[in-house]
Amino acid sequence: MPANEIALKWAPRVKQARIRRLYRFGGIGIYDEDALHDVGTTLYARSLDIATVADVF
Repeated sequence: MPANEIALKWAPRVKQARIRRLYRFGGIGIYDEDALHDVGTTLYARSLDIATVADVF
């Protein structure tokens, strides 16, 4: 890696199956607080990484 590049450790992606599960369960009135928190914080962390990269370029 060239000296002027910074290695970024990306936050993990949210698995599509977890998002689908939230939508399906929400549609029938079941809300899993732990799953909502997990998916939400993972999406937020991933978004912060994307914003960081966008600011650099």
